[in-house]
Amino acid sequence: SKLPNAEIRWFKKNDKVKDDMLERELIADLNESKKVDVMIEYVATKDIQPGEEIFLDYGKEWEHAWEDHEEHWIPEEDAAKYITYSSFMSINSDKPVRTKNEQEESPYPDNILTACFYEYFPHKGYIDTYDVGKDGTTTVWDEWQETDYLFYAHQYLRPCSILTREVQPNGDDVYSALMMNLLDTISYPEKVIPDKEHRIVSGIPRKAITFVEMPYRSDQHLISVFRHPIGIPDSMFPPSWKNT
Repeated sequence: SKLPNAEIRWFKKNDKVKDDMLERELIADLNESKKVDVMIEYVATKDIQPGEEIFLDYGKEWEHAWEDHEEHWIPEEDAAKYITYSSFMSINSDKPVRTKNEQEESPYPDNILTACFYEYFPHKGYIDTYDVGKDGTTTVWDEWQETDYLFYAHQYLRPCSILTREVQPNGDDVYSALMMNLLDTISYPEKVIPDKEHRIVSGIPRKAITFVEMPYRSDQHLISVFRHPIGIPDSMFPPSWKNT
């Protein structure tokens, strides 16, 4: 920023105590130290009003890299069709969710997935269970229920494919969906749906369905975005840290 109103500096516990780590020989002492109690703090250089944006000087190298990016940047293919997750949610967060068939005619963006709040129980009495085909795949029908912490624990939010949507007498939409596995199957092995099981859940209210962004498909992961480390002023580093 050309008009910074804040800067970074080494954190001091108080003005009278100086962390001697900044005066040590870096490599030798770090190898022997159990921890390095050195932190950076952000300090206002002028009065900052509530709601005012904070500006930092990122350094000349960052500024030159940004200018080069602006000069040579080329939009990605189909960039006009891309929509950020926040923009998508501002339009669709409370609208009826399209079914799988409806999405064939009017698909959601490639970077957006439908997801359902659903607690998977591997052993439970189900409405109906039957084998499908010769491969032994089992389709299990379940009725959605709101369990404790369902909307507060992330392991209960899983990708799902919306199969049907029905309007109830009170005007509310109720859905059925094919549940899929969490992206993180290692942390919660008990929540993994077996490969040979299709779990179809009915009676899902609209509040239990949302949208999530596909991993590594946000705007910051696009190939053409600007990436460059923010610089730290040379003056912050003690002489013993330089040229090691």
